[in-house]
Amino acid sequence: MEQKSNQYVLIKSFPIKEILGFVVLFAGLFIFLFPQGELEKRIFQEENSNLDLSIVYLKNISKIYKTPEIVGALAIRYAMKGDYSKAYETINESKKFFSYDKKNLLIAEYTILKNMYFSNQEQKKEIIEKIERLLENLVSTTKDSDDLFWAIKESKTLGRYAFVKYLIQKYMYLCNDDTECDSFILKSALATGDSEFASQIAIKIAKKRGIINVDSNF
Repeated sequence: MEQKSNQYVLIKSFPIKEILGFVVLFAGLFIFLFPQGELEKRIFQEENSNLDLSIVYLKNISKIYKTPEIVGALAIRYAMKGDYSKAYETINESKKFFSYDKKNLLIAEYTILKNMYFSNQEQKKEIIEKIERLLENLVSTTKDSDDLFWAIKESKTLGRYAFVKYLIQKYMYLCNDDTECDSFILKSALATGDSEFASQIAIKIAKKRGIINVDSNF
């Protein structure tokens, strides 16, 4: 409470133009001092106790140092504030510049939709359909087992077990010979509560690993 009170006094002590000036100057120094990749890490580690200042800060950084990570962070801050139209506007504008890097923008868009899902009771069905399309888009675009992990975990968090089964059936091949990935897939199959489905997945993994004969009638 004391920290927030001090922040409020500081903000009230300076005209808004001076605060914005400090933000622009600080953003420029931050970019100069931290190499590529480190700046994004610093931004994501910060606690954004004041969303308005955080948005101003990220907007100014994006004018002189635009990356998918920073633009995505800005869109997420808009969503946290409840300004979903601005969040989507930021994402859609950025797609023109970062067509080569869909992953970070898809993750940011997912975060926006997830915020909307938990705050909008009337459009839950429509939003969850968008979420599922987006998660599959991410996995099919990157074809990365780590992104499959993430998409399945998020789907389980949302209680979308039918979609978890769909992702497993269609994309478990991304595990290749990764034992950890196979283990995760099997645990996720069990988490769906469908024992027959989990058995089918277990048999597929066992055949792939040579534990049982490929020509077996299992």
